[in-house]
Amino acid sequence: MDLRDPKIWTDAFAVVVTAWPIVVPLVGLTSWVTWWIRGTMNKAVTDGLKARIDGMNATANNLRSQNDVLKERLLSAQEKRAEITEKVASLEAQLSAGAKPEVAVSNTIAAIASANNELSAILSGPIPYSGPVLSEDKATEDGASTL
Repeated sequence: MDLRDPKIWTDAFAVVVTAWPIVVPLVGLTSWVTWWIRGTMNKAVTDGLKARIDGMNATANNLRSQNDVLKERLLSAQEKRAEITEKVASLEAQLSAGAKPEVAVSNTIAAIASANNELSAILSGPIPYSGPVLSEDKATEDGASTL
């Protein structure tokens, strides 16, 4: 069977012309099934990509909120540092004004210890993360984890 032979093509055309009630529905059915399978496959791929995009958007939103929390913590720590600097300056002024060194030193130690405890409390809190868990090993029952 050589496809370059014109006799094959004329015989095939004669079959299609004489048996068109069978060939046309078969070609139509084959075309429809092919189109349906293609659409189903493309829909699955599209849905998967949309789910990934939604997950990445949720992660980005959570990271933005964590960034905002960290900025607030930084501002609070800077305010506390300014307060401590003022306290140290006032204690140094008391020392230079002739206050007893023992009282000034104990006040300085108390102020620094208090400020240190406040800063530790501000900076050591966990950052909650409630976005999609990307790896199985960090997952909890409700899907939340902490960084």
